Amino acid sequence: MKPLFCDFLCVEGIAPWRVLDKLSRGGVCAFGVRRAGAAALNFAVRCKDTEKVFAILRGSCYTVKKTGSSRAKRLLSAAARRPGIVCGALLFALLSFGADRLVLRIDVSGSAARYAARAEQLLGEAGIGVFSLYSEEAAGRARVRLLEELKDVAFAEVQKSGCVVFVTLEEGDVAEVQPRKSALTAPAAGVVEELTVLRGEALAEEGQTVSAGEVLVAGRIAAADGTYRETFVSARCVLRCEYRCFVRGAGETEERAAARTKLEAESALLQGDAVQLSFLEEQIREEDGGFTVLLSVRLVLAAGY
Repeated sequence: MKPLFCDFLCVEGIAPWRVLDKLSRGGVCAFGVRRAGAAALNFAVRCKDTEKVFAILRGSCYTVKKTGSSRAKRLLSAAARRPGIVCGALLFALLSFGADRLVLRIDVSGSAARYAARAEQLLGEAGIGVFSLYSEEAAGRARVRLLEELKDVAFAEVQKSGCVVFVTLEEGDVAEVQPRKSALTAPAAGVVEELTVLRGEALAEEGQTVSAGEVLVAGRIAAADGTYRETFVSARCVLRCEYRCFVRGAGETEERAAARTKLEAESALLQGDAVQLSFLEEQIREEDGGFTVLLSVRLVLAAGY
């Protein structure tokens, strides 16, 4: 394979292929050898070996001349002749990359804009300040701090456009602030299909079978020393469970038994942290003057999510 940095040479003389043996004995490797006539060869050598070729063939019956260099070497040579231009181009590329994330101004608006000074301080503690580099991770930390520290604020948003970070703060009378929960609890026994925890400690995992009343996410954060700090929970869980009911009565039909069971399931399961219920499957069996209905249910649980 032809090296990246190489020079192209042409050797002329009687039986020019013998030059290759001389070069090989001298430790020089030739690449891309091609005949250029009855008494000429074109080939390439590594740049560091070019002077060695001239030294080996000096005083011989062969004439050697350099015909060019690889593109990589020409670019490197051009860069060496113009270091100022190269440094300027690199600096421009770095500034262009950094400018997309650089923060030059923080703009606070909204009905709670009176907290602008405190908001900028909290953003700085989260890692976002003037002349700092913006990141979504730092923006997420800033949103949490704004909601925790500014008690009158019900909504906080941190976004960047250009070199400006826009912070929107809205007071509590704009949207009702829901009470923060200290745990996410399963209202019924089932299998955890999905579990997303934004804040708090997960005590269950996907695929685990849990019992009714079991805490899935606790309102605490582990510290480096092994202790825990209490906090609120922000989490969502999808729980698959079953609901069984026996419907007895004269004149009952499968359709009516299934409908009554679904109403009872909604009343029994849509409580606590359950915010959404959907029915997946139903099995109906007639027995003892009534119907036994078994429903497969998917519950969506949420706390501060």
